[in-house]
Amino acid sequence: MAVINNGLFCQSEQYNGILGPGHYYAWFRQYTTDVMIEDAEFALTLTGEVFTPPVGDFCADPLPIPELPFSTTGTTTDNTDSYANPSPDEWYDLTLAESGYVYITLCGAETDYDTYLRLLTTDCVTELAYDDDGPECPDDQSNYEPSELYEFLVAGDYRICVEGYSNNSGNYYMEVSFEPFEPGQGDFCDDPWPVEALPYETTGTTSDNIDTWGYDSPDEWYQFSVDHEGLYTISLCGSSFNTYLYLLGENCATVLSVNDNDCDLQSRLTLPLDPGTYHICIEASWSGEGAYELEIAEVICEPLDCVGTPESENNDGCYDMSMEFQPISDGETICGELWANVNDRDTDWYVFDLDDFLLGNISGRSNCVVDRTYP
Repeated sequence: MAVINNGLFCQSEQYNGILGPGHYYAWFRQYTTDVMIEDAEFALTLTGEVFTPPVGDFCADPLPIPELPFSTTGTTTDNTDSYANPSPDEWYDLTLAESGYVYITLCGAETDYDTYLRLLTTDCVTELAYDDDGPECPDDQSNYEPSELYEFLVAGDYRICVEGYSNNSGNYYMEVSFEPFEPGQGDFCDDPWPVEALPYETTGTTSDNIDTWGYDSPDEWYQFSVDHEGLYTISLCGSSFNTYLYLLGENCATVLSVNDNDCDLQSRLTLPLDPGTYHICIEASWSGEGAYELEIAEVICEPLDCVGTPESENNDGCYDMSMEFQPISDGETICGELWANVNDRDTDWYVFDLDDFLLGNISGRSNCVVDRTYP
């Protein structure tokens, strides 16, 4: 419930405005507790007339954009506040027959107030982009730079909302233009770069791509298949930017695993895979773009020829309140096992003492190595 107005006792209060269809409550109370009043009287009067909002007042009834490029002038002064900021709104319908880049600007001599621009889907709830103050505009009459948006959109219907920052309203100029997009291979999950065989390595860049998935950054897509169950690694560790890595199933919808910063600011996944077809999406974490190095390979685990002392069951070290460390002495070899799953991993701790300076070596080896035997 929203309080429309408050009034002191012995004072008239009123609300003048537009109310949409719905269920409302009006209530009265004494504004202050400093004065005792008994048997105060009030009179409530409700008057009004049927209001038919003009086209463009609400998202459900937008003004049409008949063709692109499109330009128009308008005003929000007499409109209704129906969305987001507490300012009047003007709505437009944008229909795209093909995917491409859409440029929307309020830069023009007619724009005379602090504007705010929004782009939504036709559900009038899902907001795709917004902008308050755009780049420098030499023509407008406002103290703030008019709003603008430059977005890649797939074919479909959209809504443009022109409103003011805070409660501002006024006159505006709007221009909408469109640049068709010719997708290249790797731009979308349904047209990925094929990985012919494993192990696989390549270099590339996301700088020339578009944003089709995840964060607000360009994406590059790959597809690979495995013919037997095994442990596999997918690495972007040699990349030049802060990467984010997705592994998806064959249907381009099911996300199987993700990674952000496994090797510094770059991504890497190492996980068991069943036979099947998989998709990889490479992008920047949050935003950005750049050159990447991709490696996909199987991790081969062979029996390890280890002769030595068996691993103790009590070697949880700093990860356990018991602080148990297995001792190891000079010249000793310990043979053990490690494990890991999605949520946890085994860590083994060891302790040794030195009575003097030691010029020596502490080494470990594993039976699992990345297969880089390229065909």
